[in-house]
Amino acid sequence: MVMQQSKFKHLAEKIMERARERLVKTGGVPLTLFVFKADDRIKMVEFPAEVPQSVHETIKDTVRRFEGTAVVIVGEAWMTEYQAPPEEMEQVLEEITGHQPRPSTYPDRREILVVEAIHSEGSISWFVRISREGGRIVCGRPQTLEEGDTVFGGGLSDVLTR
Repeated sequence: MVMQQSKFKHLAEKIMERARERLVKTGGVPLTLFVFKADDRIKMVEFPAEVPQSVHETIKDTVRRFEGTAVVIVGEAWMTEYQAPPEEMEQVLEEITGHQPRPSTYPDRREILVVEAIHSEGSISWFVRISREGGRIVCGRPQTLEEGDTVFGGGLSDVLTR
């Protein structure tokens, strides 16, 4: 049986808090999947530090193999923000989609913690800005991404077991 979305969201919020605590305590959070199954079991999959470029396909294959009914993805990422007047947006989009520069090398990048909760009835994604101050890691408050925006979980709702 598929877990109610409200219960799933509550569990995802708890995962977000634990991830923030782990990040501050240990200095990093590996890319991790929490795959929720119809029999009320949760499979946790922690990926190695060097995740392959095909991370989306790897995640989708893992969810299919475990017959996941919902999934939470936790990981760190680099974020860049672009702003341009509408007449220049096409050029900005060309640069972004060409990954020039890649977010990890962009001079004004931001380090973020990402938690994505994907359920057959909808999804929610948060990010937390990370700063490093005097040898300490400081996490900002969770911010919600717009509905449908995703960092790691693109196309996952299509492979969930219903």
